[in-house]
Amino acid sequence: MKNSSSVIIWLLLAATLAVDAVAIYGLYQNPMAPNAGVLFESLCFSQLSIVAIWSVFTTRRMAVAAVALACAIGVAAATYGWLQDIHPLEMLAFFGTNVTLIVILLWIFKHTKWWQRAIPRPAQTWQFSVGHLLVLMTVVAVLITLFRRGDVLQTIQFAVASDIVTNCCLALATALIWTTIARTPIRLILLVVVAALVGLAGWASTEWFAALTNPADNNLLRSVAGSLIQVILLVAWTELGGIIPRTADSEATGATSP
Repeated sequence: MKNSSSVIIWLLLAATLAVDAVAIYGLYQNPMAPNAGVLFESLCFSQLSIVAIWSVFTTRRMAVAAVALACAIGVAAATYGWLQDIHPLEMLAFFGTNVTLIVILLWIFKHTKWWQRAIPRPAQTWQFSVGHLLVLMTVVAVLITLFRRGDVLQTIQFAVASDIVTNCCLALATALIWTTIARTPIRLILLVVVAALVGLAGWASTEWFAALTNPADNNLLRSVAGSLIQVILLVAWTELGGIIPRTADSEATGATSP
């Protein structure tokens, strides 16, 4: 990677961590503040999606991807559990399920003809082996167990399911649009539209099932704002951070699937 690209990535990482620090401080000062909660949750979801996208599309080794994903999930679960006074294992189940589904969807997308046309690469591709299947089954079994033992997750299970689905949709939409549209402004506009629609759908589903302890706080504006925050970070890291390899990069480095 060129020095200029490395500098941009480090600056982007520093900016992301600075925003995280502001969100954590705001939520620590007032754990019940709805706006601070939306900001922090959106930052958690978007950064987990960023790590998942990078792990599937960029890193060459599955071990590196697994460590990166595990660390990201662990940090998010521990921080969120501490700020919201929720057992970290419950948040581990929540964020773990979210990331697992995103990774599976992106792996499937990576082996479609659409991806192969958009990002032509050498013939070496990651294949789903029996070992990977056993690891995945183990992870899913652990997550299901944690879900069943989580009092908070059981109480707001429909809201949890809605959040996971919307986050997966945003991550997959980012990959689809990035590999389809050539111009950055058009990509950004399309992702903003998708974010607004996903936020609307998330709000509608939560209101429909009435799963939150205080549904009045889950208004449409906050739901859409949360999706937009995720899109902003995803766009920044796809456009500047290179978490999805460009055609020239793929052919030059010969990057393979994790």
